[in-house]
Order: sequence, then C-alpha cells, then structure tokens
Amino acid sequence: MATTDQSPPPSRSAGRRVLPSRPTGRRRVTPAQIRNTADLSGCFETVSHWRVLAVFKQAFPLLGLDERLRTLIDVLFRYTQAQDWDGKGLPIVWPSRWQLMRDLGLGLRSVQVHIALALEAGLIVSHEQGGGQHWGFRDAEGRITKASGFSLAPLAERLPQWERLLEVQRQEAAEAARLRRECGFLRRQLLELTAVGAAQAVAGTLWEELEAQAEALIAQVQGVDDPRPLAPLAGRLRLLLDQATQALRQAFPADCEDDSPYGAAALHPITPTNQVSIANAIAPEACGHAQEVEAGGTGSPRRLVAVRADRPAGGESGSGHAPAMPALRGFPVTPEVLMHLVPALRQRSRRVPTSWRDSPPRSEPRRS
Repeated sequence: MATTDQSPPPSRSAGRRVLPSRPTGRRRVTPAQIRNTADLSGCFETVSHWRVLAVFKQAFPLLGLDERLRTLIDVLFRYTQAQDWDGKGLPIVWPSRWQLMRDLGLGLRSVQVHIALALEAGLIVSHEQGGGQHWGFRDAEGRITKASGFSLAPLAERLPQWERLLEVQRQEAAEAARLRRECGFLRRQLLELTAVGAAQAVAGTLWEELEAQAEALIAQVQGVDDPRPLAPLAGRLRLLLDQATQALRQAFPADCEDDSPYGAAALHPITPTNQVSIANAIAPEACGHAQEVEAGGTGSPRRLVAVRADRPAGGESGSGHAPAMPALRGFPVTPEVLMHLVPALRQRSRRVPTSWRDSPPRSEPRRS
C-alpha cells in the first residue's frame, strides 16, 4: 500500500535571514529622510538662532512643507540658547514628549506624527541615545556637554540657501510688479485709441473687439506674482496697441506726424550761456533805487552806481589810493539792496542807512 508524504510545503522565507520582530528602541529611517539629509554635514558658521528662525518662517511658504512643521520648529526653538549656535557644537534640544504635548496642545500620537514629519523633511536630525529618552547637561558657561534629543543644525546649514531663495523671490516680485504696471499703462493707452477710433468711425478695425481683448488680457494679469506668465501678456498688449496706432495713422496721416523731440536735437531749445549775471542786472539798479530813497526821491531804478576810482585803500601802504575797480564785484547784499529786494522792510525802517560807498573818504593824517 503506497503512502503519501503529508509534510508541509517549504516556506518562502527558507534560506533567508529573518530579522527579529522585537522592538529595538530606534526610529525607522525612511528613503525620503535619507534623500533630504544627504547634503548635510553638521557644520555651520556662528549665527543667531533668532535669525535662523525668522528666515525659516519667511521661506516656509516657498518650501512646500506641511503647515504643521512651522509650529513644531517654533516650539523646539524655545529649548535652545544663543551659545548653542556658535558653530563649535550641535544645537541639540531635549524636550520630553509631555512638554511637546503641552506646548503644541496635541495628544501623544499627534506629537509623534509631527516629529516623524520633521525628521523625514530633514529639518531636524535625531541624536537620541538608549531607549529614546531625552536629556542633556550644560557646563557652567551654559554650553552643551552631553545630550540626547533632536539637533537643529540642518536649519542653520540651510540658512544661506533659504536667503538666496528669498532674494530670488523678492526680485521676481519686483519684476512682476513692474510688468503689472506696464500692462496697466498699455491698457489705458489702448483704450484711449479705441475710443478715438470708435468715435471717428474709422473703418478696417473692430475697435470693440480690440477693447474686449485688452480687458480679457488685463483680467489675467490681476493677482499674478510670477513674472514668467506676465511677460507674454504684456507682449500681446503691445501688439494690440501697435495695431490700433497703425490703424489711426492710416486713417489720419496728417494728424499723426512724428513731432516728438525725442531723438531730434534740432527741436530742443538752446539755452544761451552769455546771459547777464545777476550782479550786473540787479545790484546796480538796487543801489540806485536806495540812493534816491535816501535823497527823498521817487526811487527810480534807472540810476546807476558811479564808479569811484579815487577811493583810498584802507590797509595799503604806498600811494594811499586803490586802483580803479568796478563798484560791484559779485552780488553785494547791502542794506539798500535788501530794501529794494524786500519792499516790505521799508515800512519797518524809519530811514535807509547810509551805504559805505556814499560816505565821504577819510583823509589820512599828516606825518611830520
């Protein structure tokens, strides 16, 4: 009688090494975590931790990360100090799970999910020892000597990258604002031309259609902060503006002559450089006016100051007379000139003081 073999079929894991299923107390490492931390070296220059946190918050919308990570990183920075960011060691924080539950206002499972997301994104690195307990020691100067927790060094290492990202974003925002202003300017010009064409009933162009196309293009411009899609829209508005301009030039050739002075030097007014100086034009008339006022006359500005060539020179030795020179050099602001320039001062002054030019010359004492 034949017997059949009732032995079970061989297992699929035969010949393979089966890993123990008991927990090891270590965190699982995911492929995304390895990919996001591959460029980290753990070294960074001295930096302020408040600056790192501020730049991280500014660049966070550009990183495409989970919104929960912003709150977690903000909470972790409460457990670090300024001396931890001198570049000589790692800025490790060791808050307990219960402290994180209190600060985040979440349950234990939610806190674990937040930590796993931060580790996978490469924002923090695990430096846990033993069974995952968090603890740390500082010396008398407050520096970390030994700790088990999470390192915030990846944030300091990525600081230059985030600053460059913010600078590029600022430049793109400025370029987008310029393109939006240009599109608005082109739209206003185009609407003015379409209004003229429709009012004059210029044939050959559908002015209502041009206006509708301009409004459709400007509707796509609103709220766009990326300059890349704005540049083609501005180009299409320029083409519509050129089309409307050419249509009006053909309809009214006499009224569309290029009379702009731009690029034509002959149309610019030439400013003469041989104008009379202010001293020669104003000061003599002012002094003549003041002399007539002092003499009791009408103050006609037609009188001029006489040049006195025989006036003695006050500090020179020798002949005792100064050489002939013009009475006005530059723009002398004498009381008489001031009275002429500001007529309101005449009412406050009872009489015009005598100018030094009108005083009689002093005779030099004779030497024995």
